[in-house]
Amino acid sequence: MAGHRFAYKQIVRIPDRLKKSTSIRARGSVPLIVEVHPDCRELQDIFQRETGGCYQHIIDNPRTHTVESYLHLLLENILADVPECRGLLLMHEDRQLHPSMSMEGVYSQCKDPEDGWVYLRLMDYDT
Repeated sequence: MAGHRFAYKQIVRIPDRLKKSTSIRARGSVPLIVEVHPDCRELQDIFQRETGGCYQHIIDNPRTHTVESYLHLLLENILADVPECRGLLLMHEDRQLHPSMSMEGVYSQCKDPEDGWVYLRLMDYDT
């Protein structure tokens, strides 16, 4: 499984400017934009080849999603579009985010105060 070489790497980030639109209270369809961390060149090359360098997916009815289902949906769509990422799991640092946490909770807990980005990690299911 290709996922092992990406384990424990901080390789995707969600722009902080999307905080309000990705809130659990948001209505309608929301574009979720994910960029690959520049330090992870191998995965960045895959994303560049498969998606033009920036992954974007429209999420319908974001109010119905917990953070777990929201990130699971994101993962499913990344895997569908970028098959080399199959077997990876979105996590933050060394633990999974609590399923009941709202998207605002994710941002408050995961936001990097230095650069203002929210960082998530793609981790292998087997690690």
